[in-house]
Amino acid sequence: VYAQLGDFKRAGDEWDKLIRLEAGERNTYLEVATVYWDYYQFDQAVRVFKDLRNVTGDQSLYAYRLGAVYEGKADIDSAVAEYVKVLDEPGDGRDTVVKRLAQLSKRSGLPEKIAAAYERERAAYPDDWQIVIGYANYQAERERQADALAMLRTEVSRSRDVSFLESVRDLFRGILRPEDEQQVIERLA
Repeated sequence: VYAQLGDFKRAGDEWDKLIRLEAGERNTYLEVATVYWDYYQFDQAVRVFKDLRNVTGDQSLYAYRLGAVYEGKADIDSAVAEYVKVLDEPGDGRDTVVKRLAQLSKRSGLPEKIAAAYERERAAYPDDWQIVIGYANYQAERERQADALAMLRTEVSRSRDVSFLESVRDLFRGILRPEDEQQVIERLA
């Protein structure tokens, strides 16, 4: 009711009580951040997500949603940084982010910012091969299949991670790239 009346200070005080009552409960933080977001209180939504990250120690928690909040407040650099954090998560979240990053990459200067954010994340977590797969998917989504394949070939040539190599082998098999699949099999051997 306070929010409907435009009294976001009092509304926020009530919403924040939920967090204090259920400290560390991820869904509670998500619900409160979403309510702030729904009322265009982007800074408060960011605060709630960051508080949850501090409580859990997981600095990539709800990265897609936080990226959308940043995008809502027109902070594209922060949005891209959050979206890139999701590239290492196989599944629907990654698929959604890949599509969103591909859409954003059509804007002037954003492909370079996305690439830079990827390089920072990759440097921070050099053993996280899932982000490589996610970035290759992003490249393919923006119709840069040759770049995606070249990147994967390079990673295969230097990787000793069996899980990564098996995943890339299966990917190459799935997209009918027998010569690349053979390269991975040789690397596995």
